[in-house]
Amino acid sequence: MEAKTKHVSRTARFDVNLLTRSSVLASWDAEEYGLIGSTEWVEEYINWLTETAVAYLNIDVAVSGPRPDLSATPELHTIALELFEKVIHPNDGAFNISLYDAWNEVSEGNVGVLGSGSDYTAFLHKGISSVSQPPPKRSHFPTFLVELHS
Repeated sequence: MEAKTKHVSRTARFDVNLLTRSSVLASWDAEEYGLIGSTEWVEEYINWLTETAVAYLNIDVAVSGPRPDLSATPELHTIALELFEKVIHPNDGAFNISLYDAWNEVSEGNVGVLGSGSDYTAFLHKGISSVSQPPPKRSHFPTFLVELHS
């Protein structure tokens, strides 16, 4: 059993030297306690990130209701909106509008500005272009935090 545990530990370790072209999927811990997980990771891999990273995609809340939102650094506005135009939005079970159309209806075409307070912060502060799909500002769907504090 001990040998298996050591093998799993060695193979699960992140080795940036093995990567040529990659998408790194990560789930951060301790966001609510000061962005600790993402910040520590960025600090550990900053040399590799500054040499190879194209952009950071932040999805804080993957499912948050029918009203999409979008925030990004200016150089990613065009590509993000072009992608939104290509994705069909499953609005109330119908598939007749794009994600862009649903987003434009509530945002009036304004891409949000990234500031701080989410896991993109460490990437942004190190000069890595970022895009975030935050939960909508005017959602009619309560989150668990709203219900806990009500």
